[in-house]
Amino acid sequence: MTTKKATAPKTTPAAGHPLTLNGETVMLVPTARAMMDISQAFGGLVPAIQRVQAFDVNAVGGIIHIALGRPRTNAKMVEKTVAEVCAGDLTEATVAAAGYLSDAMSGKSEAQKPAA
Repeated sequence: MTTKKATAPKTTPAAGHPLTLNGETVMLVPTARAMMDISQAFGGLVPAIQRVQAFDVNAVGGIIHIALGRPRTNAKMVEKTVAEVCAGDLTEATVAAAGYLSDAMSGKSEAQKPAA
């Protein structure tokens, strides 16, 4: 009997999670900076995903705000992003935020190198 060595599957960068805001489609692709900001804002990535799963509109909007590279320290801008999310499809936003966090937790980010 011949045995083969198992090799780890090759990964490619996350394509991102599309979301429509104000009629425009944006892609949420995890970055190291955004992951750190979300972790700091929510006390970790697990509490962030728990709040998203509870359809917490402030959490969903806040995560999307950070994912778009907007400054999380500007409360007025965060509030505006939350309002944009609430004016659209909350289910779509929640699914995009959950997928975004899932990619962040599994190490899929724009910093990954494509498979060779």
